[in-house]
Amino acid sequence: MPVFIGRDEPLRLLTDTLHRGLVLTLALLLIAHIAAALKHKFIDRDGVAGRMGI
Repeated sequence: MPVFIGRDEPLRLLTDTLHRGLVLTLALLLIAHIAAALKHKFIDRDGVAGRMGI
């Protein structure tokens, strides 16, 4: 990969922080989505899980 900008420690720290925050957000959304699907399947039993294909 070509290097387009030089080494910049403050920029690296910023992008690392943003990356970690976005990864955490994605993981939490995934867990919440799975939990909601399981709630519809086992607690509500309202047919939504069937329409989702689980």
